Amino acid sequence: MERSRSRESTLKRMSDILVGLVARPYSDRSVDSAVHKLEACAARTKIQWESDKQSQAAERDMLKSAEGLADVMQLAAGDQDEKRLNQIFGDEGCHRFWRVRHVLAEASLDPGSFRDARWQALQAAADTLEQALRRWGLLHYFEVGPPEAISYDGFPAVLRPGAAVLQAPTVAGGAAPCTLRWTVEPSLPPMLTLDAGTGAVTGRPWAGVEVEERAYKIT
Repeated sequence: MERSRSRESTLKRMSDILVGLVARPYSDRSVDSAVHKLEACAARTKIQWESDKQSQAAERDMLKSAEGLADVMQLAAGDQDEKRLNQIFGDEGCHRFWRVRHVLAEASLDPGSFRDARWQALQAAADTLEQALRRWGLLHYFEVGPPEAISYDGFPAVLRPGAAVLQAPTVAGGAAPCTLRWTVEPSLPPMLTLDAGTGAVTGRPWAGVEVEERAYKIT
């Protein structure tokens, strides 16, 4: 009797999950948010943290974001709405798919994290979605074009000494951040670096060092 109740409870939870997925289909906004979060987490894992605790926290966040995005991509792979699939991951939104592929290929993780079920699930979801896009004839290779606008929203005017800096760019139109090559003029202060592959500004300001205020052009 107890086993029967447990099985019924498990089936009900699975049914509730499926109903929830149907009731809340993925959207371009939700996918953009998930992909951007994954890219931001990927940039954090590349920072040379001062402690293993900080590095482990960055990887935990990375795996958590991978888990959520894997669920979305698996949902998209089974979508029968060709128009929506095309809009979000196909011809009109292929940059989202290739941005995920880029992170999967370039991620800096501990070997154990690469073997984590959540990371493996994202790999599998990307493969499944690619097969679905091919089946529908919607798989397109992303052609890099100049973005319409680049911004670093929320970048603080004053940086606190010792506090980690991680600021990823927001790109409007054109190429996705991870498909571009980034440069800055003049060079950033020595405690900050620009990731040429993602456009993220990272670093850790030094104590007792003042930097003259000036404008920097990132392209």
